[in-house]
Amino acid sequence: MKIGPVVPGAEFDEKTDLNENTPAWFLDGTHCTPPWTPMYAWLWCGPDHGCGYGMQYVAGKLNVPHNKGAIFRHQRGCDYVSFTVIKDEEEVKRREAKFREALRPYIEDFDGLWAGYRDELVGKYKSLMAVDLDAISEIELFGQFKATMDVYRRQWEIHWLMYYVGAICWGTFQETCMKMFGIDQASPLFQAVTSGFDNKAFQMDKRQWELAQSAKKNGLADAFAGPAPDVIQKLEQTKGGREWLKDFNEFLQEDGWQAARECEVNDPTWIEEPSVPIGNIQNFLKLEENGFRLDATRADLQKKREEAEKELLEKVPVEEQDWFKAMMHVAGLFGAFSEEHAHYCEFWANAMVRRICLAIGRRFVKAGSLDNVDDIFFLNGDEVNVAIFSPEHIHVRHIANARRKEWEEWQKEERPVILSKLSQEEAIGFMMSAKDTPIEECAIGRFPQPNPELKADIYGIPVCSGVAEGPARVVKDLRELTQVQPGEILVCPVAQPSWTPVFGLVKGVVTAQGGTLHHAAIIAREYGVPAVSNVFDAIGQITTGRRIRVDGAQGAVYFLDK
Repeated sequence: MKIGPVVPGAEFDEKTDLNENTPAWFLDGTHCTPPWTPMYAWLWCGPDHGCGYGMQYVAGKLNVPHNKGAIFRHQRGCDYVSFTVIKDEEEVKRREAKFREALRPYIEDFDGLWAGYRDELVGKYKSLMAVDLDAISEIELFGQFKATMDVYRRQWEIHWLMYYVGAICWGTFQETCMKMFGIDQASPLFQAVTSGFDNKAFQMDKRQWELAQSAKKNGLADAFAGPAPDVIQKLEQTKGGREWLKDFNEFLQEDGWQAARECEVNDPTWIEEPSVPIGNIQNFLKLEENGFRLDATRADLQKKREEAEKELLEKVPVEEQDWFKAMMHVAGLFGAFSEEHAHYCEFWANAMVRRICLAIGRRFVKAGSLDNVDDIFFLNGDEVNVAIFSPEHIHVRHIANARRKEWEEWQKEERPVILSKLSQEEAIGFMMSAKDTPIEECAIGRFPQPNPELKADIYGIPVCSGVAEGPARVVKDLRELTQVQPGEILVCPVAQPSWTPVFGLVKGVVTAQGGTLHHAAIIAREYGVPAVSNVFDAIGQITTGRRIRVDGAQGAVYFLDK
């Protein structure tokens, strides 16, 4: 039987999607590596509720001047993004005037507006969690699925309202710095004024560090030796271990909505599978220094930021200083927001989608419509809605089973970075014409510009200055993070937010995907770890144990073992 499209209306079609208005599509490798399950592909690319919807909604609401929001297309578990470039200069000017006015309240009170949106989302999530999904009727379950999707849609609206404002302020500030001082994102001075702000992600890291210190203080460190899934079982065998687990479970109830991946729903949350934060605590136990490293580095970064702000302001004409300070402030806050929003937007919203999907999956298995509960993630939402009222009569196992086989094949495939008939230079020119900072600097990132004079072995983009040497540790999956040893260079396809604690162990970072505003880059700057991103062939050319040098200022990687 022929299986329908994963994302109806948003499957990539070369014949229609490669045209004069969208001549190039770029792999969003920072979010779809490895390839998504069909359910998450439908969530992300869905034209009326997904990431692209959120970007287009906000581009219209704010009157973003140069584009009407990114467009996403699905292709075999991955998404490709293109741009709605506005070519009419008069329309650009009209939108610019409205955009400046729309930005004003966000620039004046970025933190306050975000706090209000954050509280709104948490209230919606708690309302969803208050419903016992196994005790309601099919029609009520359908209503809860719809309610969950409404919340999912709303988080994208809030996500992009704040993200667009912050990213565009960051981009505008960078352009201003380039014009006035000749510095951009690669400059240590620019990085200094945009680093050193606290946020929820760092607070969660500190809480895990404190749990590691508690375990050490109470003589429980030995229980953390060995595989992470075995640790809890060992702790439950002693009174001290059980006391420690009470504190650990309190942490999970508050902040356990994270998962191994920021953008997926088939991975269990920390509450379901606590071996992930246990692994983070194991990594913190490897650290020898006293004190939480981020406290020390942030104090140093704050001092450097204040010095850098003063240095830049002294060069700005007095009449422009208020505007410059406002842009610099939001640009600086953006990195912290970028880390914090993942907790309140993607992670928690995905956890709510996972929760309702598993409840529906249990109903479908009981009715004989699916073989396994997690088969639900190989359907899309439209297919769920077709069967949800009467799963005993409408079987969907043939769709789920066929899609699972396809998904397994997707994991083995290499993906082109660009789908286009243009040259790479022309395609990049098209992307730059959209002036879409969130996509350009985060999801896709700039393309490496090799410098033959450096004589490097491979190149990426510079995201945190400094030079580091050491043995490489290639990590392709979160479960491998506990293998990382102090002093190694982390090499990975893309670093997820839940990987943050390992940055305190490593001397440098190399990622195959990611821009200046993606997770690895932001965290590297906070930890002061030299980092290079968008090294597209990193995984193919670097193996664990190979000694490498990372030059985070030049975007260069050298092989010390030839």
